[in-house]
Amino acid sequence: MRQLQLGKEIATDLCILIAQAQLDSGLTNPILDDTSTNVSYIEPGMIMHLHDRLAKLDGSIVLEDQWCPKIQREHDISIMKKRSQLTGVKPRELQHANQCRKYMRVITIAEMASLCGTHIKPDRFNGRWRAKSRLKWNRQPPPTGQ
Repeated sequence: MRQLQLGKEIATDLCILIAQAQLDSGLTNPILDDTSTNVSYIEPGMIMHLHDRLAKLDGSIVLEDQWCPKIQREHDISIMKKRSQLTGVKPRELQHANQCRKYMRVITIAEMASLCGTHIKPDRFNGRWRAKSRLKWNRQPPPTGQ
């Protein structure tokens, strides 16, 4: 964490890794600050290992100027936050839901909802629809019927 304070090249690399983990998680709370949310659906790596260790210690790391997606409107929620709160959901189902979310390039439910926010259009679930996003998303293949 000292590297982040110094602001050197390695700090930039760490910030990029944290931002990528944040986008991969699909959460709207900082990933190293909110360690209570189940993120077992994300591929393991340095940031996820740090998240898991912090969760076991009931700890967190608050970073200044950390990129974090914002909710779009009142009563909006992160798709993966809501999905991970459901009981009886298997880890593989969470992984598949996250892959679909990343393919669609969405983070919150509002990004999929109609303009009035009362419903989600059926074409959002056809496996071809993708949101117009300004974020830099990794390439994600279309979802398969798993």
